Amino acid sequence: MTEDSDFRRAFEAFRAMPYPSRPQSEEFQDWGSELLSLDSHVAGYATRVHDGNMVASDIPNLKELVCEVRDLQSSLASVPVLTSRDSRLRGAYQLYVETLESMMRELLRLATD
Repeated sequence: MTEDSDFRRAFEAFRAMPYPSRPQSEEFQDWGSELLSLDSHVAGYATRVHDGNMVASDIPNLKELVCEVRDLQSSLASVPVLTSRDSRLRGAYQLYVETLESMMRELLRLATD
């Protein structure tokens, strides 16, 4: 499998992933807001790369964006959840961030090859 097809597979998995519901606790909502902001920022670039309108190496601050995704992924475990609903949502958010991180990792691989 080529690097490009690895990215395309990761991108399609990311696009197929539904964005989780809004959490109830304030701290979890704050965390979710950070994810939403980062998600919308990188999704536009990833779509342009996928569609052939941009090369991955032209994404500004790509390494830093990958680090932000990883940091956000790591911080999820420390976000307090106050309701059983938020506890269930944590798993959905974890899966979503893992999928985002996988796509970002493939973008970085494309950019550095």
